Amino acid sequence: MNNKQRSILNQVINEPDALSLRYIPFFMCLNFPFLLLIDNVWKFSGVDQFRLALAKVTGFCVLFLYFLLIKHLYSEHQRRSLSMPILVILSGLGGAIQGAVSGALLDLLGVKTQFTIFDRSTTAFIVALTWLPANAVAISALLTFRRNRTEYLRRAETMGRIAFEQAGLAKSIRKNVEKDIVDELKWTREFTQLKFQRSIEEGIQSTNVDSQLMKEYANQDLRAISHTLWNQAEAKSKIIEPTETNNFRSFWELYRLSYFLPPVDSLVQVFMVLTIFLPLSLRGYPPSVQLQTAVIFFIVGYGTLRSSAKLYNWFPKWGPLINAFRTFSALFFSILVAVILNNEYILNAPNLPVPRLIAAFIAFVFTDVALAVCKSTLYSQEDQIKALYRSIGRKKAQINLANLEIALISREWAKHIHGTLASKLLTAAAILENSIPGQDLVSKEAAILEATHIMNGEFAIPAKRKRSLMQEFRHRVHQWSSIINIETHGVVDMHLPSISVEKFGLAVEEALANAFRHGQATKVTIFLKEIDEHSFECLISDNGIGLAEYQRNGLGSSLFEDIAPGNWKRELGADGVGTRLRLLVSAPNNPSVADK
Repeated sequence: MNNKQRSILNQVINEPDALSLRYIPFFMCLNFPFLLLIDNVWKFSGVDQFRLALAKVTGFCVLFLYFLLIKHLYSEHQRRSLSMPILVILSGLGGAIQGAVSGALLDLLGVKTQFTIFDRSTTAFIVALTWLPANAVAISALLTFRRNRTEYLRRAETMGRIAFEQAGLAKSIRKNVEKDIVDELKWTREFTQLKFQRSIEEGIQSTNVDSQLMKEYANQDLRAISHTLWNQAEAKSKIIEPTETNNFRSFWELYRLSYFLPPVDSLVQVFMVLTIFLPLSLRGYPPSVQLQTAVIFFIVGYGTLRSSAKLYNWFPKWGPLINAFRTFSALFFSILVAVILNNEYILNAPNLPVPRLIAAFIAFVFTDVALAVCKSTLYSQEDQIKALYRSIGRKKAQINLANLEIALISREWAKHIHGTLASKLLTAAAILENSIPGQDLVSKEAAILEATHIMNGEFAIPAKRKRSLMQEFRHRVHQWSSIINIETHGVVDMHLPSISVEKFGLAVEEALANAFRHGQATKVTIFLKEIDEHSFECLISDNGIGLAEYQRNGLGSSLFEDIAPGNWKRELGADGVGTRLRLLVSAPNNPSVADK
């Protein structure tokens, strides 16, 4: 475990909600089914079965009261959680008390088993000492993720939307959708024009009929298209999954997210396996067998995890499957070697092997889940957001974003048709109606020509308002502000062509993306400074790992060269921390600014 992961874990277990006392009795009760399986409660007579179960329940009731007493004492001192060392000590002591009470009650009731009071107390002490803290960290991770889930999803969706736009998919969808809408509008307009012109050609002198045709078009045909687009926008918007929060969804997303995180250090993971799996699966075996099995698990498990970790570096695209394979293979091969070496005790044990196999299988599944959930505590929020973005599924995310883009375009056109175009045609109808009272044929002809001209107007796609340099800058920064902390300083009052403005925006966004995705930065600072009336400087610094080795190639170098040809530099930040990108941007047809 490196220093960063160690500091993150310490921060997690020291949070107010971490290792919450109200969850501790619940952890210990999870151990109850394993005890029944290990003790083979069904091989006893009916009375002894009841007595054995009663002893187990009594032991857990005592344990429950034990932790409630601790909770009460801590509440009096206005403390909500325990530190990890104290939790381990109190957990082991509670387990010993629970085992001793169960064993003493069994002796008192006259139930003869292969375990003494000391055996039960010692085993329960070891189980609680090792298993409970791991579960406490798992619940702490679940509580933390559940509390921040909505924010994590929002930031992950923002990353997906930015990648969607950078890939040019948004522009392609807009182009195709708007083309279909305009084609439909043109067809509807041409059909109405034919009716209008046919009425005139048939010699109808009263323009009232003609204006009525236009009113019907404006109020029915055209607005029907608007309503269709609006309904389409509503339907597409509903496809996007809501971000409601509940315990099961939070747990499932945290479990799935863990497989998209990089592999945990092999030594840390094998230690987690030892503390979670062995105490549950080896209860009832002699101490020598437990010790030998623990050594086997450590050697075989560590070797398997260490070798399989290299697969992640070779095939990063298969990261989730490799992470699942690491846990499965470590447990499977460790169990296989342990069974081969300890077959005298494991395969030919005096008690029934089936309950132990069931208990081992349950412990196997539980270990996989606990490891996956605990894993998230070793990574920062930024790493979890990246993993969550990958776990959502690129294809599914792109489909959702495409549907959302179609919904936005449809809604824009619905408003445009319902308002601008319909109002124009109603204006044409009003012009015709105003010419009815008069007898001047010239005025009538002029009114008809004017109305026809309005109807003949092209349904052009509404041009988007172009952004200024600072508007483009703020737009790009705003997109990333929900993902990474960004500070901006300075203002540039300079006019640049729209293509140069867009290039500058792309360069800024690429620098922010590099800082977050590759530099693992949590903060970016941007300084803007005018050099003269034709050029300005943009300095982008972050607190990441530093990307100075990509000085002239890779990581957006072509974008930086495009906006500042020969006048940009990427280097390490102050004191060798982070990355500093310096762009000297000049207006077109202006001599470049030399490096200073």
